[in-house]
Amino acid sequence: MMNYLEKFWKAIIQRSLNSGTVEVVIFLVLILLFVAFLMVSNKRRKIREREMLLRAYETKWKLYTEKFDITPEEAEFLTELARYLDTPEKRYSLLVDSHVFNACLRKYLQHEGGRDDLVRSVMYKAGLKPISEEVRAVSLTRRKLPRRKVDTEALLTPVGGENEGLTARMHDLSSHGASTDNPGTQFSEGDDLSVSFSYQGRRYRNIGAEVVRVSRKGERLHLKFHRRDS
Repeated sequence: MMNYLEKFWKAIIQRSLNSGTVEVVIFLVLILLFVAFLMVSNKRRKIREREMLLRAYETKWKLYTEKFDITPEEAEFLTELARYLDTPEKRYSLLVDSHVFNACLRKYLQHEGGRDDLVRSVMYKAGLKPISEEVRAVSLTRRKLPRRKVDTEALLTPVGGENEGLTARMHDLSSHGASTDNPGTQFSEGDDLSVSFSYQGRRYRNIGAEVVRVSRKGERLHLKFHRRDS
C-alpha cells in the first residue's frame, strides 16, 4: 500500500513538471475533491452505522421492557443507571446481565439516594441476582409486609426543616408506606418526612417518606416510604 502511494505521488510530481500551470492546478483540485469525497463518504458511512446501532439498541430496550413489564418509573430509573455504562445507549443490558446491573447500581448508590423499591422491583421482574454486597444489602433491606391495621405512636419530622418532630397516631402499616394522623394539619401532599415508630417489639428510626395523599379534610396522611434504616 505504501509503495502504491509513493508511486502515485511521484506520478503527480512528474506530471506537474511536464505540464502547464493550469493543468497542474486542475489536476490537484480534482485530487483534493476526490480526497474530500472519500472523507465525506466515510463520515456518512460511520453516521449510518451509528444510527443502525442506536436503532438496534432501542429495539432491544423496547423488547426487554415489554418482556419484563417494566413501568415508566422503572424505565426512568434504569435510564439513570445507564449513565454509568460505557455506552449508555445499551441500557437494555441492565435487564439481562446481573453483573452489569450490579456494577452500575453500585456506582449509582455512591452518588445518588437509594431507590430500594425500584431496585427490588426491577431485580424481581428481570430475575437479576444481587452479586455485590451493596446491592445485596439494598435487596434485603426490607422484608415484605402486607398492609395491617395498627394503633401505635409515630414521630413525624420534616426533612430539611428546622421544626422538631410531631407525634401522630399511625393507623396502618405496610412495606411500602403507612397512614397517620396529620398533627395540626401541618403537612401537605408532596412533603418529605422522616418517620420513627415501634412495631412488634422493634424500633424503626428515621424512615424517609413522602406524603402522597391527604384525606379526611387534611386530618389523615398517606405516606410512601423511600427506604428504611432500622
